[in-house]
Amino acid sequence: MAGGRDDLFEVECPEPRTGPRVEVSLDVEVSESPATELHLRGATTDEVRDAIELCVSRALMQGILSIRIVHGKGTGALRTETHAVLRTMPSVKSFRLGRWGEGDTGVTIVELK
Repeated sequence: MAGGRDDLFEVECPEPRTGPRVEVSLDVEVSESPATELHLRGATTDEVRDAIELCVSRALMQGILSIRIVHGKGTGALRTETHAVLRTMPSVKSFRLGRWGEGDTGVTIVELK
């Protein structure tokens, strides 16, 4: 098994907006539960790209066309990096900050192709 606990990040897989949190290793290929929400709070900007690419890939494989990325408000570094990564991904149709009741600026809503 590659890496250790430092290679893990937290993903919440709600149905539709509630559900258990599970830890997913970056080397996991497919999960049986829907990948509709990714929690990046506490991650470093270096970890963002791999986490987003894995979440988007899993969502597309499961036929999910919308995901919610929780990066928190903080300094804005995770939000900035999240948006920079999403801009480079051909499978991303659009993305926007959350609205009131969705998590506001602490969340990015992503529409996939």
